Amino acid sequence: ARGLEDAGRAAPPPRAARRAALTGRLDVRAALARHAAAEARLALEAARAWPGVTLEPGLAWDGGGLVWSLGSQVGRLLRHDNSAPLAAAAAARDAAARAVLAVQGRILAELAAADAEFAAARLRRGAARDGARRAEELRAAAEARLAAGESGRLEALEAELGVVAAARAETDARLDLLAALAAYEDVVERVVVGAPGLDPAALALAEPGG
Repeated sequence: ARGLEDAGRAAPPPRAARRAALTGRLDVRAALARHAAAEARLALEAARAWPGVTLEPGLAWDGGGLVWSLGSQVGRLLRHDNSAPLAAAAAARDAAARAVLAVQGRILAELAAADAEFAAARLRRGAARDGARRAEELRAAAEARLAAGESGRLEALEAELGVVAAARAETDARLDLLAALAAYEDVVERVVVGAPGLDPAALALAEPGG
């Protein structure tokens, strides 16, 4: 029940959830690890070909945009070197970097879909809650008229049935909201509602390079 109420009151902080997904999900971490291995191999081949030269990273984290982006390329330097191992290492690093961006694109699409569904579920939950409140008001009015002799038992019974139907609809909407929250958390691969104070910093890993 606590999870339902938390989900009804607060939405996942979108920037914190995005940062957590793009830095902490297992698939992106695996892609980043492969890129790091390819970058280490390129650095070794570059050191052999150009002693003293330090290459810039082939992948960069944009903290403002909360995305991974392509970093430096080594094509210009490769034009002045005929080393096949170096060229192969550079191509492998570029491919690994683009693989990270492909994983990122999939994650962002999943996040957008999960966010849209969660927002829609919150609206349905709010409408169902309002409907339940209105049904209670109608029942109270019907019971008051029955007590005053202004209406019959049938009206009161219909109002009672309305309360039951509205309560069922509210429960369904709350369960839908919880399912939408679970789907959102599956995308992020972290708990996004219920963290202490919903602090965005508690939902995200440290940014790369931070």
